[in-house]
Amino acid sequence: MPLTLEEQKAFLKILESVDPLVKKYCMFCLVLGARRNEALAFMPEDIDLKNSTIRINGTKTSNAERTIRITKAMANYLLEGTEPKKKVFNWNCKTVYDKVVEALESAGIKGKSTHNLRYTCATNLYYLGMPDKHRQHQLGHASIVTTNDIYTQIELDIKADDIRKLYPNLYYEF
Repeated sequence: MPLTLEEQKAFLKILESVDPLVKKYCMFCLVLGARRNEALAFMPEDIDLKNSTIRINGTKTSNAERTIRITKAMANYLLEGTEPKKKVFNWNCKTVYDKVVEALESAGIKGKSTHNLRYTCATNLYYLGMPDKHRQHQLGHASIVTTNDIYTQIELDIKADDIRKLYPNLYYEF
């Protein structure tokens, strides 16, 4: 299940006070919809500033590796403080899981973890108006059914403007 709009607000507030690398990891997953291993595989060279894209690697299957559009603001944020040829998030799966759960629980969000950030991205992209096939590609799903029926949760009180205010300049316009 995705984070509700209120949970996202609380989580983003907590992220301002955590280790900047934990925040960057969470934003990577919230905005790009990356799986845990995809985020952990991220290297600065995966970003193409000229074309405003990022290559997502470390996927479950080789056909899920993909290139997606990102805003310049998101690209610059992800590149800030990185070193060439070095993974940005040098953690193992358990460590990152624990760090994200700790941040979520600090925000009063119980029973959710890193994968819920991916669900949140899928749902946010829906409300922002991203076409189905583009959301499927961004998340690296083989089937649109997975994207629509499992990852995207519809809540009638969320508006695109609400999401854009929470993540200024991080989601691109469709």
